[in-house]
Amino acid sequence: MLLVTYIAYPDTTQLGALDSILFAQVSTAYAIFGVVVALFAPSAQGIVKVSQFLTGTLIVDILATTLLVYSCGGISSGFGLLLIVTIASGSILIRGRISTFLAAVAALAIIYSELYLALTLENPPNQFIQTGILGNILFVTSFYIQTLTQRNYNAALLADKQAGDIIELEKLNNEIIQRMRTGIVVVSPDLRIISMNTAARSKLGPILDKAETTDDYEFILPSALKEQLSLWKINRKRQPQPILIPNSSKQVQLNFVLLNPDSDSDSDVLIFVQKNQ
Repeated sequence: MLLVTYIAYPDTTQLGALDSILFAQVSTAYAIFGVVVALFAPSAQGIVKVSQFLTGTLIVDILATTLLVYSCGGISSGFGLLLIVTIASGSILIRGRISTFLAAVAALAIIYSELYLALTLENPPNQFIQTGILGNILFVTSFYIQTLTQRNYNAALLADKQAGDIIELEKLNNEIIQRMRTGIVVVSPDLRIISMNTAARSKLGPILDKAETTDDYEFILPSALKEQLSLWKINRKRQPQPILIPNSSKQVQLNFVLLNPDSDSDSDVLIFVQKNQ
């Protein structure tokens, strides 16, 4: 963008006010560097570590920006503020001492640039106070962004740990449920069987063999259980009648519980299946 602006409006901007040739050369090289990094970053990360790749890229950013600031007349041009973006990006992408090192490199580069201007120009502007302020801003930005990034990183680690604990707890609960002697069936509001344990499959085997399935190969609650569930919803104090297992003399007793009592119509139903004594 800087290069296009310089080419399109060479006489109406401060771009390259001190050294237009240097500005054009650095802008062109910087643009080419940006394209190369964008195209080859994925393959380059396989050769070097990600932190090393990012550090090298950000150092080039700092040096290129410093040269652009120098070619525009120093810190008074306002382009030194671009370094804040680089330091903030580095503090987000790279954790630890490297981000502080980048802030130090940027501060030293901009101070050396202003010192070189003071030694080479006949009437150099006194911009060391502004340069010192910018250097302090770079370090403050680095420390502040590092603090926020570390806080977010710790929160992400905690969330991952909690998610892992929940998954392990779910596996444990599922294992316990599968080993229970009482049959357990979870039924959705549209009467699809969401889950059942081994005991329920064993006790309801002949009934489930006659159950219909959906397009997703989920069982639809058999009519015998569906009828008992409908009667229970009408009167929850009513004790469901035992169900006779087809082709046998065995009976099972059903008990129903809403998983979400506050929402009758949208709640899943938990069915306990026991042998009738």
